[in-house]
Amino acid sequence: MAAENVTSIDKALTIMESISHTGGESTLHEIYLETQIPKSTIKRILETLIQREYVKQIERSGVYQLGVNVLVLGGVYQKNMNVRGIAFPFMKSLSKELNETVNLNVVDNGERVCVEVIEPIRDIRHFVSIGHRSELYRGSTGKAMLAFLQEFTQEKVIAKAAQDSINVNVLRKELQIINKNGYAITRGERIRESFSVSAPVFNQNGEMIAGLTVSGPIQRLTREREPDIIASVIVAAKEVSRQLGYQKSNRRENYVN
Repeated sequence: MAAENVTSIDKALTIMESISHTGGESTLHEIYLETQIPKSTIKRILETLIQREYVKQIERSGVYQLGVNVLVLGGVYQKNMNVRGIAFPFMKSLSKELNETVNLNVVDNGERVCVEVIEPIRDIRHFVSIGHRSELYRGSTGKAMLAFLQEFTQEKVIAKAAQDSINVNVLRKELQIINKNGYAITRGERIRESFSVSAPVFNQNGEMIAGLTVSGPIQRLTREREPDIIASVIVAAKEVSRQLGYQKSNRRENYVN
């Protein structure tokens, strides 16, 4: 009996996921085509989901939509979400994999602020302190976030960069490349003899909310090692984003697969 209940729960979740994949609306036939669950079973499960308000049916069209209780659960999850807490295990794994410093930054009042750091077991490493603030227009961390900010906020930061004698034409081109590639890399730009590779983190609304960075002494960024570091940072940032509810369809701008 317990096994049957588990199977029913699995099918119910599969049906709800199928509805979400089509933008929140599906017909019975569309659900069947995606899930390959027998239509009689789908109808039975949908009846229960409708009673519990996890699904609702539009009577005239026969279309099924996700119900209000899905929103309630999502709201509870969102309320308890913490990008720092969610990112932490992925940061630890990334630091262990690459044996380099990993840090997480957020945007605050037009600057970037470090909110978490994982240090490697090395005598020579890139020291980063929690709470440290820096410009968004210098270094890979700031630029990886700046490239994905809303245009109005981005322009305010670029205007500030111009006042700081930054060539804004060059900066704009850099940001376009970063937005297209999905990551930023710098060598000795903010701190001499150091490198950093950063990728943006997105929330469930497709908004950039943080930047994940690997940094270390420049001599360890070899030509052979560079592609592996970039790939690892992108994968980790994407996984944190996924845990935060991000889906690629939520964003209009480019984001690397």
